[in-house]
Amino acid sequence: MCPLFYTFGFLLLVLIRHVETVTFVQSSSQIVNEGTKELEIHCSHDGSTYTVMLWYQHKQSSRSVSLIGYTVLHSEPQNEDQFKQRFLLKRENMTQGSLIIHTVNASDSAVYYCAANFSFSVKIDQPPFVFSQKGESTVTLQCKQDDNTYYYMYWYKQTSSDKMQLVTYSINKNMSSIEAPFTSSKYFMSRPEVEQFYLQPCISVNNYDPAYFGKGTKLTVLEKDRKPTPPVVKVLPPSKDECRNQKDNEKKKTLVCVAKDFYPDHVSVSWKIENGDDNIGEATDTAALRTGDSYTITSRLRVSAKTWFIPTNVFTCNVTFFDGEKYSHYTNSINGEEAPDTNDMTREKFLKLSQNGKLSYGIFIAKGCVYGAFVAFLVWKLQGSTGK
Repeated sequence: MCPLFYTFGFLLLVLIRHVETVTFVQSSSQIVNEGTKELEIHCSHDGSTYTVMLWYQHKQSSRSVSLIGYTVLHSEPQNEDQFKQRFLLKRENMTQGSLIIHTVNASDSAVYYCAANFSFSVKIDQPPFVFSQKGESTVTLQCKQDDNTYYYMYWYKQTSSDKMQLVTYSINKNMSSIEAPFTSSKYFMSRPEVEQFYLQPCISVNNYDPAYFGKGTKLTVLEKDRKPTPPVVKVLPPSKDECRNQKDNEKKKTLVCVAKDFYPDHVSVSWKIENGDDNIGEATDTAALRTGDSYTITSRLRVSAKTWFIPTNVFTCNVTFFDGEKYSHYTNSINGEEAPDTNDMTREKFLKLSQNGKLSYGIFIAKGCVYGAFVAFLVWKLQGSTGK
């Protein structure tokens, strides 16, 4: 099956064009041991007219979101082929359902999303792979869908940076348009029938039937004989050379927080400045980095140099860690520093010293002239006395 909401980019496209919203409640993060016989993730929402509930899996190592399956109220669950063995979909009523995973293994570690939709009747058929030789003049990509009431059809290109770019779209049979920066000299879209068209990654869109997603439930399956290990947190002070030779209103200082040696990667990082209200910006790694048997994550806090050079200001990094049962907080703090006395040559200092040097040199020349005139006067007097 290749249904309407197979590509996560479709969600982004539709939500920005629809005003209605649906509120979801999903199970919180789960950490279980490998071999757990049964794990259930619950989902509920407040969309009382949404007959379809869908489940998606997103692994950190993958750029795509995989459809697990869906349920239509009062109908049998429909699972994708790769999820038919151990994944069971349940539907209690219009607004409540759950995903059950049997005999959990390490490959099940992922974020699981619940979604809801009004209807679910369109199937898209597109070859998963197309191979071509370097130098070939043309490559044709095909796509079909089974509902001729879906007039708008789109082709997207996904780059290595995960960015989705609209290449072209069609509003009906034999009607298409190429989007910039793509050009008609390189890309051509053919749509001989309402249900059939050609080019690259296709999405069939009905603006009246958007899908709404929950925030997701992160599942981590612990490796064999491993137990959760909390992080070690350390805040590193700014580099002393970071804002040298810059104007006062441009000086910044960057503090770095390093949380390491934790397992698994259920962490979040936040900053707090005590006795100071300056917070220019925070930036935390999008995901923890696996190093050996543990994880490391870094976060950066940028503040003004003026805020940093106040010893009473306290900068605290807080790391929240989930061990499968409870959330714990691990912190580390450092104080600001005294502003250093620096002899660095700035432009202002150079100009001031130059002006002082010019003034001193002028005074020296003036004194030299006066002294020379005085000596000449004495010599003239002595010559006059000798002549008499």
